[in-house]
Amino acid sequence: MIMDNNVKVRGMQFWKAAMRYYPDFSRSTAVRRFRDEIHNMPELLEELKRLGYNERKRYFPPGQMAVIIKYLGEL
Repeated sequence: MIMDNNVKVRGMQFWKAAMRYYPDFSRSTAVRRFRDEIHNMPELLEELKRLGYNERKRYFPPGQMAVIIKYLGEL
């Protein structure tokens, strides 16, 4: 867990993060939209890759979640 502007940021499974950003969609649709959003923001994708992001991994460590929140807003 890390601190981001005095907010504790925890790691999270990919699908859970997707469902938080797209709560009105099915799990598979939310995951697809979330992945598309990440890949359509080159700055976000590049910063995630610097922190070890790999499309095949199914978990975002706290540092990667902090970057996602920075670009996409609070969960």
